Amino acid sequence: MSVIGASVARADGPAKVRGETIYAFDYDEPGSIRGALLRSPSAAGRIVRLDASKAKAMPGVRAVLSAADLPQTLGGWSMRDTSLFARDVVRYVGEPIAAVAADRLDQARAAVAAIELEIEETEALCDVQSAIAPDAPLIHPDWQSYEPAMGADFPRRGNIAAECIADPGGIEAEFERAHLVVEDEFVSQRQYQGFMEPKSALGIYRDGRYIAHTG
Repeated sequence: MSVIGASVARADGPAKVRGETIYAFDYDEPGSIRGALLRSPSAAGRIVRLDASKAKAMPGVRAVLSAADLPQTLGGWSMRDTSLFARDVVRYVGEPIAAVAADRLDQARAAVAAIELEIEETEALCDVQSAIAPDAPLIHPDWQSYEPAMGADFPRRGNIAAECIADPGGIEAEFERAHLVVEDEFVSQRQYQGFMEPKSALGIYRDGRYIAHTG
């Protein structure tokens, strides 16, 4: 218990300062192929056309994948509502639509640029108030069929993926006996930690085993 309140240096600090730490990005394998993603330029819309035939025929390209090539499996942290690639519709700018694997990164990126994509844009809901408005379009029309990843303890409806309701009792009494009550509305952007390590992954198949190095 003697370390409580003490300033303790991180064990991995010196190696990171000297640039000696090995991250997933530093791993490499001879003959590795490189990947690049085609991402949605639209915040909301229907995928009218997706033609990857030119990309598949380009030099160095090993594979081009989209939702049509994969089973319709959904994942997610609190709600299983997300497919690996957008299928039929896009719901945010940057949503992955297709992936290219090629011998070199420049070849993969060139193939991504050659994919013909047409999106019919629809109304985008860009803030919470717009999304929960009574006349708001459903971001996920099939929301009732989605499986809550954290169980069924959190009610959901429409564009609300999970609702936390707590009423332990006695709250109003505490407000009444408080010396001062300050009420206001505070709005902040989403907070996200800044990583020193770029997001990356390397997959290896050797001697009947899969090995993955990932940040």
